Amino acid sequence: MAESSMEGQEVESDRNLKDLMLDMVQKAFNFPRLHGDEDDSVNEHAGGDREELPYLSNESSHEVRNLYDLLEDGSQELYPGCSRFSKLSFLVKLYHIKSLCGMSDKAFGMILELLADAFEHARIPSNMHDAKRIIWKLDIAYKKIDACPNDYMLYQGSDEDLSKCKRCGTSRWKQKTNKNSRVRINRVVKKNGKPQVAKTLRYFPLIPRLQRLYMSSKTAVDMLWHKSEHSSNGIYRHPWDGDTWKAFDRTYSDFSSDSRSVCLALASDGFNPYGNMSSKYSIWPVVLILYNLPPWICMKPTSFILSMIIPGPKMSGNDIDVYLQPLIDELKLLWVGVETYDAYTKKTFRMYAALMWTISEFPGLGNLSGWNTYGGRACPACNLDAETNRLTHSQKWCFIGHHRFLNPAHRYRKDRDRFDGKIEDRGPLVKLFGGDIVR
Repeated sequence: MAESSMEGQEVESDRNLKDLMLDMVQKAFNFPRLHGDEDDSVNEHAGGDREELPYLSNESSHEVRNLYDLLEDGSQELYPGCSRFSKLSFLVKLYHIKSLCGMSDKAFGMILELLADAFEHARIPSNMHDAKRIIWKLDIAYKKIDACPNDYMLYQGSDEDLSKCKRCGTSRWKQKTNKNSRVRINRVVKKNGKPQVAKTLRYFPLIPRLQRLYMSSKTAVDMLWHKSEHSSNGIYRHPWDGDTWKAFDRTYSDFSSDSRSVCLALASDGFNPYGNMSSKYSIWPVVLILYNLPPWICMKPTSFILSMIIPGPKMSGNDIDVYLQPLIDELKLLWVGVETYDAYTKKTFRMYAALMWTISEFPGLGNLSGWNTYGGRACPACNLDAETNRLTHSQKWCFIGHHRFLNPAHRYRKDRDRFDGKIEDRGPLVKLFGGDIVR
């Protein structure tokens, strides 16, 4: 009786694993009818006729081919008689370990070669290239866009075929000076007969990642929490409690009428993507943050970062709007709306998104907004009303007089010793609106 129970649990576990793989393929391609309520197996989906999936008729042949390849890999046993792992599930597990442990492509490729040699009958990719060809069909990769080495332009759209920057004239390709040459001649560095790009922008697309949040029934419910279940009780517990979000909802009532509309923030800061490894590669990414989710999810940094723009290496800060262009294009499309499947309601809806905040330190503010964050007028709030002092030894600007924002009866207003030796009797600055600034 116990053995029968254990066998039943193993069969159920194997079935759940196959369902997870099928669900992952469904989310990657945004095909809601792929995983129905019927007890269809993965084999039936993979080996069936195309008439079983009529909704694929409008999709590109490339996407259809990738879908069927993934379904076939998900149905193949890892080795004859293996019911625990399929070819796809085993590779995904391996790649997950690689990502969590920060393993290099070279090390991962050597492990794949060893596994392929040791287990001849197992369907394991023998090298990193073949493994990536399978993984990338799930559409979890980033886009590579060639960039000007001086950060002045991206080679995309109508500029995709240019060989030098329109603004500074710098070559798009890596240059190398010939050795032992009397005349300094630069030649293009090539690999396998192809010129090597001098600088590449890595962009993680926003729209597919937003769509996947609604293609999972669990996260789809969480995306509605801020309006369906959240109760502020007069306490600021979530960005939705703030005046900014509420004023935005009043101004754009069509946007806010659907609780599935997404509100985003844009943050910029520097970090080393390789952690504590020996690489000194330093970048300045632009990150999109999602604020629809509940606070207990937003407290986990990796759970609400949706998109990244990584210009590296050595971003100079020239025209950061150049690197924001791919993101701006997607945000414009999201303001109009994109068709998305909602796994919670099992219906397709038009998803809208808007960028509501930017989060950055002062140099980042200068790059993103164009405000001059250097000198005695660096504070955008105080502007001409700022009180500044130049420090003698460090030669840096400091800003004083901020206790003017305190309540009129606050004791710090009369505290001469802890501040600048003066009694502060001024009121807070008058808040300026867009029309006032233009005038």
